[in-house]
Amino acid sequence: MAGNSLESLLAWMNGSSQMRGWDLIVALEGGKINLGLQQDHITRLSQGTDLGAITGSVGIPDTTITHYLTGFRLAAPALSFEHASLQSIRASLSLTVVEGVHMMVDHTAQGQKKVLSLSALDPLDGSQVTLDLTMAADARRVMLDLANSEDVLLKMFLAPAEQREVGKLFQRWFQALDTDRRVYTLGSFPDEGNPFMFTRGIDVRTQARDVQALAPGTVNEDGAVLLFTHMVDGRSGSFPGDDSGFRYLIPDDDAQQTYSGTALFSQALIHRAAFGHAVVQLLEEAEFERTVDQNGVLAKMVAKRGALQAMAGSYQSVDYEFESEAFSLPAAGGALPLTVEFAQNEVSQRWQGTFSLSFRYRPSGGTTWSAHTATFNINLQHEFRLSADESGVSAMEGELFVPYTDTQEVSHVSGLPGTIEPKELEQIKDFVANTVKRAILERFATTLTTTSSETFLAGMEIVGRSIAQPSHVSLPFDLAMFGQINTSGSSFSIVEQQPTVAAGGRLQLSTEPVHAGLRWSVENFSGSGSNPGEIDEQTGLYQAPPAHAISGTFNRVLVIASDPLSGERSVTLVSVLANPITANPQIQLCYHGQRVELSAGHLDGSALGWSVKNPVAGESGTVVVSDKPDGDHTYIAGPQVPAKTYVLDEIEVSQGTQTQSAYVLVLQREPGAAVRPVENPDLPEGQIQLQAFINNQPQNGQWSLPLGGPGSIDASSGLYSDDFAAKERFVLIAVSVDGGDFGTFEGYIILPLPLSDFPSVLDALAH
Repeated sequence: MAGNSLESLLAWMNGSSQMRGWDLIVALEGGKINLGLQQDHITRLSQGTDLGAITGSVGIPDTTITHYLTGFRLAAPALSFEHASLQSIRASLSLTVVEGVHMMVDHTAQGQKKVLSLSALDPLDGSQVTLDLTMAADARRVMLDLANSEDVLLKMFLAPAEQREVGKLFQRWFQALDTDRRVYTLGSFPDEGNPFMFTRGIDVRTQARDVQALAPGTVNEDGAVLLFTHMVDGRSGSFPGDDSGFRYLIPDDDAQQTYSGTALFSQALIHRAAFGHAVVQLLEEAEFERTVDQNGVLAKMVAKRGALQAMAGSYQSVDYEFESEAFSLPAAGGALPLTVEFAQNEVSQRWQGTFSLSFRYRPSGGTTWSAHTATFNINLQHEFRLSADESGVSAMEGELFVPYTDTQEVSHVSGLPGTIEPKELEQIKDFVANTVKRAILERFATTLTTTSSETFLAGMEIVGRSIAQPSHVSLPFDLAMFGQINTSGSSFSIVEQQPTVAAGGRLQLSTEPVHAGLRWSVENFSGSGSNPGEIDEQTGLYQAPPAHAISGTFNRVLVIASDPLSGERSVTLVSVLANPITANPQIQLCYHGQRVELSAGHLDGSALGWSVKNPVAGESGTVVVSDKPDGDHTYIAGPQVPAKTYVLDEIEVSQGTQTQSAYVLVLQREPGAAVRPVENPDLPEGQIQLQAFINNQPQNGQWSLPLGGPGSIDASSGLYSDDFAAKERFVLIAVSVDGGDFGTFEGYIILPLPLSDFPSVLDALAH
């Protein structure tokens, strides 16, 4: 929303309430919430309480296709505001797939199962899981519970039916997780401190910063999460309509200051919290009867028990010096128990009590004391208001005053001799009134404060150990606090959030603000077999390990910046890529003349070159830019080559001297030989026995690896041995069977690697 400045927001709030009946409205910027979710995700990874590795299979209805997903790991959930609404509690989330192997397996009419494609996703070329869910809230917390997910889609597929069906696998996975893995607490309010500031209920909504700027179908974090809150003595309000003119509450048009959070406290709440809490602390063993208005909001408190305890003191009137002993003023006795009445922008206190006071007095400068123990009635009235602090020292100031009235404050009941002169009696009553009011004011001096809102906000916990820190506080009508959400709960944070770096590369890390004396360190996650690399303890310069020291295609490490003096620290997640280019599918099957989609990513987002490596005229296909929505490139297979069973094209993706390859196996006709794994429990891990079949009859053949690896195969027996150091995630194995007079029969099989990670796929291919 252009022009949404601090000044314009304050002008909108000036003179009238925009709270719509709520006690508190908190707006948290979406980008900061997502940054907090990232920090929370890093903590979960380090503790082993993340979503885990998602593995499973899904058959697509009315097709012969089954999708196998193995080791799918998701990044932190991120809120998206393209469907934000002040009228709905639904939220849109996206979770990036940072790791996983996907295979599409076809069950042919001949009963043969074959891998149609294999993709190895990583941070360079992943996918996204998108979903909607109903945000949950209780009296104190606002949560995202992935068990509530609906419309879960895996976006790596073009067909909506496949996106939905595979999305159901993720939905079932979320629902089966323990609470501590699937629930993310976006924010929680304190449950200690001022009891008038305890929350009773929270309703959560989302609001886009600029609805017109949202592009359909995009993931957009340009919005805010709004917490509409009522306190223990308040009520639920109403929600503004999306077209009601309710402003986006976070200023975004200020050249001098950036804001990422806003908190609005109603006038009624800040008066209750200030004076109500002070009155409760005024009395010893206080107990009040509470009365609410027709809306359920606290209107009156009447003391049922408790007493004001006053210390001994002294007083100087016009003609006399007084000294009093400690006394107790019961709050529930007398003509009118201590009664507090709350209005929207003021509080009144009335109290007509009876008490006994022991005191002595003498004429000023005299030496002879007169001592008495007497009983008095006292009629106290006070009013309390909060107003803007015109001095500018703070946002608001409190005013406690005694309204003008003809009613006498103190009257004598008994205990004083009847010979006391009327003038003397009036000074005694002045002394009694002053003594009681002074006892009240002395107690209020330590308990009646205007800072309960700041204290409350300081106790709010935001996801990722983030905290809200107001930098501008004002009282245009309700109390408005504008400020920043600082992630990690520290005064500094690492600027580079979840960066990627190539093997052997360097990455300079820094903090905002710059913080002297930091100590930098790097560590692996538990169970990682990779070298984590090194970091300069003083400068934060990270040196990634070489490619051969990385297990698999990439590794993730924690980089920590810590202050040894304060104990504060900030953490980021660094992904180290063995190859700066990723291309998918790594291998794909199609028939002559068909088109298949390919995708690739580069570490720094550079444009990539695509080509068919060593093309064979009349056989090889071509690569063109995809015309599909969100597509990358398309491989178009060449015409049929009658003399061959298949053509194997290598697609090379390059950027400068850096290259990565993907392969397309183009069938020219149905292979005459089928290949299936043979169950053999006696084989060691990493080996698999293959068998060729013709017309379902086992045959001997000559085995080979068309790509030269990875691993090795016995040419005569078909025993394949995995290469545990290989970074490839598949192997293509071919067989040639001598059919005598019928000629040579060829066949192939695509196997995922390492073999031990894919028992369900291998089992499916064997049957």
